[in-house]
Amino acid sequence: MNIDRPTMEAAMQLFESMDYGNLYELDLSKRERRALLRYGKLSRRILNNYRPEEIEELLNICYEFKQILNRVMKPRYRCKQ
Repeated sequence: MNIDRPTMEAAMQLFESMDYGNLYELDLSKRERRALLRYGKLSRRILNNYRPEEIEELLNICYEFKQILNRVMKPRYRCKQ
């Protein structure tokens, strides 16, 4: 999925404003964070070194971020009544 930088930054600001936390505070490298947020992929290092609860939390973060990104990319139009 190709996402332009302003859209990604808007989604990240919205994500952080909803009390989900700062995405940069995760113990991930830039490449791992990008792969997680864009594609939902975890590196072998994460799978080997993290507990299952932490992996599940990372995947939940990815899911929530994708929901927010989807809202940012596809604006909702008012229904005609």
